[in-house]
Amino acid sequence: MAIDRPSLLPGEVLVRVRACGGESRGRGGALRPGGVLVSILEDSEELLATAEALGMRFAVVSAEPDYAALEKIAELADAGKIRPYVEATFALADAAGAHAALDAGRVQGKLVLTI
Repeated sequence: MAIDRPSLLPGEVLVRVRACGGESRGRGGALRPGGVLVSILEDSEELLATAEALGMRFAVVSAEPDYAALEKIAELADAGKIRPYVEATFALADAAGAHAALDAGRVQGKLVLTI
């Protein structure tokens, strides 16, 4: 399935999250001056210096998984002792309706998009 992406001009994006390295490493792309480059990867001082030189703020976000807690949660879910509360289900074509429900601020559970 093809996903339409809007074309972005330089300086339009406030936040960019970088989850992979490669050719785009260190480039802000459409990030505007003063924007924030967030990475979930280990990064070097060089990337920090590059971001600052381009007028961007830079942050690394990471967390250590707690495998024991994840296993306990899986056991509870398998036993039916915990389960997500689904407030509403929307067809993918009505994703705008799901956003409208979120924007109304009254959602108590999860909203699910079905394909």
